[in-house]
Amino acid sequence: MGRRCAGFSIRGSAVVRRLKFGEVELNDVPMLVIPDSQPAINGLRPGQRGLIGLPVAIAFQTFRWSTDGKFVIGSAPHPNRADRNLCFDGLNILARVQSEGKQLDFVFDTGNGAGTQLWERFSNDFATIVKERGVRESKRVTQIGGSNYREAIVLPEIHLRVGGFEASLQPANIFARPVGNEFQHGNLGMDLLSQAHSVSVDFKSMSLVLQ
Repeated sequence: MGRRCAGFSIRGSAVVRRLKFGEVELNDVPMLVIPDSQPAINGLRPGQRGLIGLPVAIAFQTFRWSTDGKFVIGSAPHPNRADRNLCFDGLNILARVQSEGKQLDFVFDTGNGAGTQLWERFSNDFATIVKERGVRESKRVTQIGGSNYREAIVLPEIHLRVGGFEASLQPANIFARPVGNEFQHGNLGMDLLSQAHSVSVDFKSMSLVLQ
Protein backbone atom coordinates (compact mmCIF):
# COMPACT_ATOMS: atom_id res chain seq x y z
CA MET A 1 0.00 0.00 0.00
CA GLY A 2 1.30 3.44 -0.91
CA ARG A 3 1.42 6.55 1.24
CA ARG A 4 2.01 10.25 0.78
CA CYS A 5 4.93 12.24 2.16
CA ALA A 6 5.91 15.89 1.59
CA GLY A 7 3.50 16.24 -1.33
CA PHE A 8 4.42 13.11 -3.29
CA SER A 9 3.33 9.47 -3.38
CA ILE A 10 5.49 6.66 -2.05
CA ARG A 11 4.81 3.03 -2.84
CA GLY A 12 7.04 1.85 -0.04
CA SER A 13 10.61 1.59 1.13
CA ALA A 14 13.37 -0.92 0.65
CA VAL A 15 16.88 -1.68 1.83
CA VAL A 16 19.53 -2.42 -0.77
CA ARG A 17 21.95 -4.87 0.83
CA ARG A 18 24.83 -4.08 -1.52
CA LEU A 19 25.23 -0.99 -3.68
CA LYS A 20 28.40 -0.51 -5.71
CA PHE A 21 29.67 2.63 -7.45
CA GLY A 22 32.92 1.79 -9.21
CA GLU A 23 35.30 0.72 -6.43
CA VAL A 24 33.05 2.09 -3.68
CA GLU A 25 30.67 -0.37 -2.03
CA LEU A 26 27.88 0.56 0.39
CA ASN A 27 25.82 -1.87 2.46
CA ASP A 28 22.25 -1.72 3.78
CA VAL A 29 21.26 1.44 1.90
CA PRO A 30 17.64 2.61 2.58
CA MET A 31 15.57 3.54 -0.48
CA LEU A 32 12.19 5.15 -1.15
CA VAL A 33 10.15 3.58 -3.95
CA ILE A 34 8.33 6.22 -6.03
CA PRO A 35 5.90 5.41 -8.90
CA ASP A 36 7.20 5.95 -12.44
CA SER A 37 4.15 8.16 -13.04
CA GLN A 38 5.23 10.61 -10.32
CA PRO A 39 6.45 14.06 -11.45
CA ALA A 40 9.30 14.75 -11.98
CA ILE A 41 10.33 11.06 -12.18
CA ASN A 42 8.05 10.56 -15.18
CA GLY A 43 10.15 13.03 -17.16
CA LEU A 44 13.17 10.72 -17.00
CA ARG A 45 13.83 7.90 -19.44
CA PRO A 46 13.35 4.27 -18.32
CA GLY A 47 16.57 3.07 -16.77
CA GLN A 48 17.35 6.55 -15.44
CA ARG A 49 14.49 6.93 -12.96
CA GLY A 50 16.54 6.97 -9.81
CA LEU A 51 18.13 9.59 -7.57
CA ILE A 52 21.11 9.35 -5.23
CA GLY A 53 20.00 10.81 -1.92
CA LEU A 54 21.95 12.76 0.67
CA PRO A 55 22.88 9.75 2.90
CA VAL A 56 24.66 8.09 -0.05
CA ALA A 57 26.39 11.34 -1.05
CA ILE A 58 27.65 11.79 2.52
CA ALA A 59 28.91 8.20 2.54
CA PHE A 60 31.03 9.04 -0.52
CA GLN A 61 32.71 11.77 1.61
CA THR A 62 34.32 13.37 -1.44
CA PHE A 63 33.23 13.35 -5.08
CA ARG A 64 33.49 15.35 -8.28
CA TRP A 65 31.63 15.54 -11.58
CA SER A 66 32.62 17.36 -14.76
CA THR A 67 31.23 18.36 -18.14
CA ASP A 68 33.20 15.59 -19.86
CA GLY A 69 30.80 13.08 -18.30
CA LYS A 70 33.06 11.85 -15.49
CA PHE A 71 31.89 11.24 -11.91
CA VAL A 72 34.79 10.48 -9.57
CA ILE A 73 34.49 9.46 -5.93
CA GLY A 74 37.30 10.38 -3.55
CA SER A 75 39.01 13.11 -5.57
CA ALA A 76 37.65 16.35 -4.14
CA PRO A 77 40.19 18.92 -2.85
CA HIS A 78 40.80 19.54 0.83
CA PRO A 79 40.97 23.32 1.23
CA ASN A 80 41.98 25.15 4.36
CA ARG A 81 39.47 25.78 7.11
CA ALA A 82 38.95 29.35 5.87
CA ASP A 83 37.65 27.97 2.57
CA ARG A 84 34.88 25.91 4.12
CA ASN A 85 31.59 27.00 2.58
CA LEU A 86 29.17 24.14 3.34
CA CYS A 87 27.21 23.35 6.48
CA PHE A 88 24.27 21.21 7.58
CA ASP A 89 20.94 22.75 8.57
CA GLY A 90 18.69 19.88 9.60
CA LEU A 91 18.17 17.75 6.50
CA ASN A 92 19.53 20.45 4.18
CA ILE A 93 23.04 21.28 3.06
CA LEU A 94 23.69 25.02 2.85
CA ALA A 95 26.29 26.66 0.63
CA ARG A 96 27.77 30.10 1.31
CA VAL A 97 27.51 32.27 -1.83
CA GLN A 98 28.60 35.87 -2.52
CA SER A 99 26.76 38.53 -4.49
CA GLU A 100 27.09 42.32 -4.57
CA GLY A 101 29.52 42.19 -1.63
CA LYS A 102 27.12 40.22 0.58
CA GLN A 103 27.32 36.71 2.03
CA LEU A 104 24.28 34.62 1.12
CA ASP A 105 23.07 31.19 2.23
CA PHE A 106 21.61 28.86 -0.39
CA VAL A 107 20.28 25.33 -0.15
CA PHE A 108 22.74 23.15 -2.08
CA ASP A 109 20.44 20.93 -4.15
CA THR A 110 22.12 18.89 -6.88
CA GLY A 111 18.82 17.14 -7.57
CA ASN A 112 17.12 20.36 -8.61
CA GLY A 113 17.10 20.19 -12.39
CA ALA A 114 14.24 22.68 -12.63
CA GLY A 115 16.53 25.66 -12.07
CA THR A 116 17.95 27.90 -9.36
CA GLN A 117 15.37 29.76 -7.28
CA LEU A 118 15.69 32.95 -5.26
CA TRP A 119 13.45 33.29 -2.21
CA GLU A 120 11.91 35.88 0.06
CA ARG A 121 15.10 36.65 1.98
CA PHE A 122 16.91 37.57 -1.25
CA SER A 123 14.08 39.94 -2.13
CA ASN A 124 14.36 41.61 1.29
CA ASP A 125 18.16 41.91 1.28
CA PHE A 126 18.27 43.31 -2.26
CA ALA A 127 15.09 45.37 -2.10
CA THR A 128 16.49 48.29 -4.14
CA ILE A 129 17.65 46.09 -7.02
CA VAL A 130 14.38 44.17 -7.01
CA LYS A 131 12.33 47.38 -7.05
CA GLU A 132 14.36 49.00 -9.85
CA ARG A 133 14.88 46.02 -12.14
CA GLY A 134 12.27 43.41 -11.22
CA VAL A 135 9.27 42.50 -13.40
CA ARG A 136 6.34 40.43 -12.14
CA GLU A 137 5.60 37.28 -14.12
CA SER A 138 3.92 33.92 -13.65
CA LYS A 139 6.43 31.05 -13.58
CA ARG A 140 5.90 27.30 -13.60
CA VAL A 141 7.46 25.58 -10.58
CA THR A 142 8.01 21.82 -10.93
CA GLN A 143 8.79 19.68 -7.89
CA ILE A 144 8.34 16.06 -6.89
CA GLY A 145 4.57 15.74 -6.63
CA GLY A 146 3.60 18.03 -9.49
CA SER A 147 3.90 21.55 -10.86
CA ASN A 148 2.10 24.84 -10.33
CA TYR A 149 2.26 28.37 -11.67
CA ARG A 150 3.50 30.85 -9.07
CA GLU A 151 3.90 34.60 -9.11
CA ALA A 152 7.54 35.65 -9.31
CA ILE A 153 9.65 38.76 -9.62
CA VAL A 154 12.09 38.33 -12.50
CA LEU A 155 15.46 40.07 -12.70
CA PRO A 156 17.20 40.09 -16.10
CA GLU A 157 20.50 38.93 -14.57
CA ILE A 158 22.37 38.53 -11.30
CA HIS A 159 25.93 37.38 -10.60
CA LEU A 160 26.76 34.83 -7.91
CA ARG A 161 30.17 33.65 -6.76
CA VAL A 162 29.87 29.98 -5.83
CA GLY A 163 32.82 27.91 -4.65
CA GLY A 164 35.27 30.41 -6.14
CA PHE A 165 33.48 30.47 -9.51
CA GLU A 166 31.69 33.48 -11.03
CA ALA A 167 28.29 32.35 -12.30
CA SER A 168 25.26 34.24 -13.57
CA LEU A 169 21.52 33.69 -13.66
CA GLN A 170 19.79 34.99 -16.79
CA PRO A 171 17.01 35.53 -15.82
CA ALA A 172 16.79 35.23 -12.03
CA ASN A 173 13.41 34.23 -10.60
CA ILE A 174 12.45 35.39 -7.11
CA PHE A 175 9.57 33.54 -5.45
CA ALA A 176 7.59 34.30 -2.32
CA ARG A 177 6.33 31.62 0.02
CA PRO A 178 5.03 28.92 -0.12
CA VAL A 179 8.00 28.43 -2.49
CA GLY A 180 11.14 28.24 -0.34
CA ASN A 181 11.45 29.66 3.15
CA GLU A 182 12.31 32.86 4.99
CA PHE A 183 15.72 31.71 6.25
CA GLN A 184 17.83 31.01 3.14
CA HIS A 185 18.29 33.20 0.08
CA GLY A 186 17.39 30.49 -2.41
CA ASN A 187 18.04 27.07 -3.86
CA LEU A 188 21.08 26.32 -6.05
CA GLY A 189 20.14 24.26 -9.09
CA MET A 190 22.02 22.48 -11.83
CA ASP A 191 21.53 25.42 -14.23
CA LEU A 192 24.04 27.36 -12.14
CA LEU A 193 26.34 24.46 -11.19
CA SER A 194 26.62 23.31 -14.81
CA GLN A 195 28.22 26.62 -15.80
CA ALA A 196 31.46 25.33 -14.29
CA HIS A 197 33.64 22.67 -15.95
CA SER A 198 33.79 20.67 -12.71
CA VAL A 199 32.06 20.60 -9.33
CA SER A 200 33.85 19.13 -6.29
CA VAL A 201 32.14 18.34 -2.99
CA ASP A 202 34.12 17.41 0.11
CA PHE A 203 32.17 16.44 3.23
CA LYS A 204 35.43 15.98 5.15
CA SER A 205 36.36 19.65 4.95
CA MET A 206 32.76 20.80 4.21
CA SER A 207 33.75 22.56 1.01
CA LEU A 208 32.26 23.15 -2.42
CA VAL A 209 34.62 24.08 -5.28
CA LEU A 210 33.60 25.01 -8.84
CA GLN A 211 36.18 25.34 -11.59
